[in-house]
Amino acid sequence: IISFIRGNFEQRDSPEIFGLHSNAGLTLLRRQAQRMFGWMQAVRPGDAAGGGQEGQSRVVGMAKEILAKLPQAYPIEAVRQQYPTLHSECMNTVLVQDLVRYNKLIVKVRGSLTELVNALSGLVVLSAESERMSAQLSLGRVPESWQPPLGPSYPSLKPLAGWVADLEARLDFMQQWIDHGPPAVFALPFLFFPQAFLTGTLQNYARRNKIPIDQISFQHTVIPDGQSAGFLTGPPNGEGCYIKGLYVDGARFDQQTMTLVDSAPGELVATMPVIWLQPMRTSAIPVMPTGPIPGERTPDMYGYPCPTYKTSARAGTLSTTGHSTNYVLTIRLPSKKPEAHWVKRGVALLCAPD
Repeated sequence: IISFIRGNFEQRDSPEIFGLHSNAGLTLLRRQAQRMFGWMQAVRPGDAAGGGQEGQSRVVGMAKEILAKLPQAYPIEAVRQQYPTLHSECMNTVLVQDLVRYNKLIVKVRGSLTELVNALSGLVVLSAESERMSAQLSLGRVPESWQPPLGPSYPSLKPLAGWVADLEARLDFMQQWIDHGPPAVFALPFLFFPQAFLTGTLQNYARRNKIPIDQISFQHTVIPDGQSAGFLTGPPNGEGCYIKGLYVDGARFDQQTMTLVDSAPGELVATMPVIWLQPMRTSAIPVMPTGPIPGERTPDMYGYPCPTYKTSARAGTLSTTGHSTNYVLTIRLPSKKPEAHWVKRGVALLCAPD
């Protein structure tokens, strides 16, 4: 009987039974595999995990490789002169504040890696923090002393190699901004504190049009890839901003119908096209229904208020600025299915996949 059951019945319930997409099963298996390999790494022998002469040499090589990719700290005072604080342009303040945050991260990473290399080379005493960092680097993990809440880094769930590559891309984006001015399309995930950027965009519009900022919100418009030629000059009349770099978790955005649709089989995360965040009076923003309205005709189109997070953890704490450390904003996306369909699938936008 047991053999018959195992041969003719599924070992686990299908996700479709609970109204979930078939990819939910893949997500579960992926997370289980990641957890298992994490345990396997943690119980490796000392030599394999960074101990011993061979392990220390490998860690020193990794540290020197990261140091070679790390630029010097940004010259804040020179940038302040180039982008002074102006009542009419909040983006200058956003740039300088983000550079200050990145400088703290650069100094921390450079200082801790330099100390680790010197300690493993026998030049200084190996501290407890350097010893923990050595073990974490050998496992391909970002050191805890860099990550929040202990360190000055931004939230990220990437392994060490992905984290370093992401940091390089972020710093290059900031340098391009310094050298060539504000980009026509902002990479939202590359901003250290994106909430300040969004507030600055609203503030620019409010001051230009003499409207109280608490009466303004964003109208969200997805721009198909075929219209990318207009991205060279920025939004029409300079109102709002174009943002890119987001990912859809649990669904995908179809550029044929310009609506949110179910994920393709096996596709857990999909790239999101460029989005125009257009400030306007909140009362003037069209309201799309999120579900069927009792007693009325079924709408042809719904609006899904899609939350945007920095990481797939989708959880954060309330910081001293009054903002969440993970949640960024809610973007309304058009859909032919009601909000409840996407809520059940846990659809959200992410600044950075794992």
